[in-house]
Amino acid sequence: MKMTDDKIKYSEEFDRLEKHGYFSEYIHVKDGFIKPIFTLEWALKNFPQKGDKIIYNGEHGWEVEKRHASTYLRHGAIYTIKSVSIHRSVSFYRLEEIEGKEFNTCMFEKVEK
Repeated sequence: MKMTDDKIKYSEEFDRLEKHGYFSEYIHVKDGFIKPIFTLEWALKNFPQKGDKIIYNGEHGWEVEKRHASTYLRHGAIYTIKSVSIHRSVSFYRLEEIEGKEFNTCMFEKVEK
């Protein structure tokens, strides 16, 4: 458990999520703990995790997101997830193959093992 300067305790759930490549800036405070708004179990059920393979399909998302993605990604190509940033109404992948960029998760499909 991590402590802040104000002695507010961070939930160990953050460490569990990070090991699987999940991140969210949305939190809640309960019983003196700062906790993520979702659990690892929920994230694993709803999103691929770090190291999983995904295919870029170029569909869905806003036009500006599609233009951004088409600059870096090839339709039908397989990429490896570096991390998943989960927000209230949108989520993004960072990819091992593309440094410093993130892409809307709705533009990808998971490669089944």
